[in-house]
Amino acid sequence: MKKILITGHKGFIGSCFLKSLSDEYEIFTSDYKGGDYDPDNLPDLSHIDIVVHMGAVSSTNATNKEEIFHKNIMSTLNIIEKAKNAKIIYASSASTYGSMTKHKISEHAQLKPQSLYAKSKAVLDSLVLNYFPHRKIVGLRFFNVCSFHFEGHKTQPSPTYYFHKQLNETGEIFLFEGSENIFRDFIYIKDVVDIMKYFVDNDVTSSLVVNVGTGKPISFEQIADRMISKFGFGKKVYIKKPFDLSNSYQTYTEADMSYLRNLGYEADIPDILHYIGEL
Repeated sequence: MKKILITGHKGFIGSCFLKSLSDEYEIFTSDYKGGDYDPDNLPDLSHIDIVVHMGAVSSTNATNKEEIFHKNIMSTLNIIEKAKNAKIIYASSASTYGSMTKHKISEHAQLKPQSLYAKSKAVLDSLVLNYFPHRKIVGLRFFNVCSFHFEGHKTQPSPTYYFHKQLNETGEIFLFEGSENIFRDFIYIKDVVDIMKYFVDNDVTSSLVVNVGTGKPISFEQIADRMISKFGFGKKVYIKKPFDLSNSYQTYTEADMSYLRNLGYEADIPDILHYIGEL
């Protein structure tokens, strides 16, 4: 039985991935909020076959440099050192690309991270690719991972979660002014988990970083319109964008998914409008 360690197992992505696993794995967990292992004092992990490392400071507005450096970079390097025989799959982010123009962006694009969070992920990706090229380490550069439920504990739930909650509770959806021009590559959590499991189940021969998105950008306005149409009620209310988001807020994201496809991933990855239709 393969042994798998999941860090961040109480977070959004980590918890959904954990729930998806079958009993073919012996599961260990680690989390700063509690788990079998203390991420700051990990034992030798040479007996672990796979590490799925989702634990991190995930807020794009985080300002504590020491905490971000410690939890996003050093904890990963600690795992790489301790789990010498394991395949390691860790969470990176499309925020490493910074502001994007209206075209697909590939893994080879120049990184222009704006927030401390994005910078920490960019540094980590560079360290993995340059200093551990022959290890089996996969950085998943997540685009806009979302759902309609299960996100209430996040510091920054996705717009799809907020819109669904607002519509059901108030009959209104609150949109930033200019939301018709805010496009994101929203990828539903089910497809994220499926891609993670693909790398768990399939071998890799060297370290790599890969986009995890749909390649189909959808505007906030389209999402609100589709939800209102689906449920048959509701109205849109426009608000100003908070000032603290002005320097780090991406108004367009679109993943080039050709690298993932070239690696052998063949499953369909629908856009978020498809999943709204299934609510």
